Amino acid sequence: MAYAALADMLVKYGNAELIAATADLDTPLDTIDQGKVQAALDQASSRMDSYLRRRYVVPVASPPPVLVQYCCAVARYLLHSGGNSNPSEQMRADYRDAIAWLKDINNEHATLDGAIPANTTEEFARIQTRPAGFQPGRLY
Repeated sequence: MAYAALADMLVKYGNAELIAATADLDTPLDTIDQGKVQAALDQASSRMDSYLRRRYVVPVASPPPVLVQYCCAVARYLLHSGGNSNPSEQMRADYRDAIAWLKDINNEHATLDGAIPANTTEEFARIQTRPAGFQPGRLY
């Protein structure tokens, strides 16, 4: 489950940038390759989960706006990495900010409001079983 959607990317970065980031020879010039955008969002969310799972149950059920914002930033960076495209300095800075924030979450310097904390205690339930009710010669 991605923390952001194509609509979030469109609001944040605009139609022209997403067309430029996903353009290839097989798509019309004025079309966003939604599959590429969704793949980048899924990969960004997976990367974010690797930081979040230490403290929270992932995927986060209702992601707060900051999680959506950073998911978009990481996905944008991923869309512009590789191939014939290189991320700009602004994209790199946004990506670094997102990763730094995720590291702060991981190291307990920041919190994610509304997320369910993971069970990280050292305690566990102990179960004691009783002898089986059926024994040879007894019927209880």
